[in-house]
Amino acid sequence: EGFTSLTIQLPFPSGSLADYVEYKINRAIPVKQFFDRNNWSSVAIDLSLPEKDLLGNLSKGHKSDIKKALKNELKVLHEFTDAQFLDYKGIYINMHKERGLSVNDEESAVYLEKVRQFFQAYNSGKFLLISNAEEKILGGIASVRQNKTVRYLKGAADPQVRNLPILHLAIWEAITSSKNEGFEFFDLWGYNHFVDESDQVFFINRFKKG
Repeated sequence: EGFTSLTIQLPFPSGSLADYVEYKINRAIPVKQFFDRNNWSSVAIDLSLPEKDLLGNLSKGHKSDIKKALKNELKVLHEFTDAQFLDYKGIYINMHKERGLSVNDEESAVYLEKVRQFFQAYNSGKFLLISNAEEKILGGIASVRQNKTVRYLKGAADPQVRNLPILHLAIWEAITSSKNEGFEFFDLWGYNHFVDESDQVFFINRFKKG
């Protein structure tokens, strides 16, 4: 069909059901299973737990960072101006450049704007931006709503403000606000079991696991 590869990620947790579906797929269609950097899974948080338990389940470091963010008067903005969103786009682009990742400034800005418009048109997600006490944007995240799940999509923090735990506060607010709106799971998405400790994804894994 012209594909070099077609990958499938099952929409439910590891276990007997996943094993059975994989078995049936392999019986019906020859599938090569691979266990490398291209094999993605996810980490999902059960939002039925009381908020105090959700907080208690965080790593010690994450709990400390949330307290640090609040102590430094960081704010979560559910509503923001076009100018503030423009600042967020710049942070998103600069963060990728700082990490040595290939990024096209114009395409990235257009992509984020299209995501924002899609969220607004279909009530299918939202951006949460983080500012300091002076309303300067420091970063933020985008999350997607699908049925009873909220999924973390994108996040960016100002690479010039490394001393503040910007994304910790943004994700914690996304978790608690999703719970309060009646969603059942918060899905942290991209998690990879097969990267080594020199890979950037390893540190993203550790952040999400915490």
